[in-house]
Amino acid sequence: MEDSISALKLTILILMMLTASSTHGIILKFMNTVVVDGVAFEHPFIQTLTMFIGNSFCIFIYLYQKHKSIKKYGSLKESPRMRKAIAEGLKTDINPTIFIIPMLLDAGSSTLFY
Repeated sequence: MEDSISALKLTILILMMLTASSTHGIILKFMNTVVVDGVAFEHPFIQTLTMFIGNSFCIFIYLYQKHKSIKKYGSLKESPRMRKAIAEGLKTDINPTIFIIPMLLDAGSSTLFY
């Protein structure tokens, strides 16, 4: 049996992502219009930090799916998708540190944007 996500779950995840991104954009736009005692709220690092924290929540979905697969199959290598990928000669072990450069570029560009 193929280990896959249902269309409903995928739609819900996409809608959650779109809602969170839209809400974040609206909140940040509102933050840029706030004036307290005649001083505008301009804290790009705080704004970038909130965006980074929000984006980091995606790891929880990944960890949940990983835990679910390990619980179901005993290990990730035993899942049908991994067996298929290994049989096709695809790389299944990815070093997560490759995401550091894009993360730093995203944080830097977001800081410069605000």
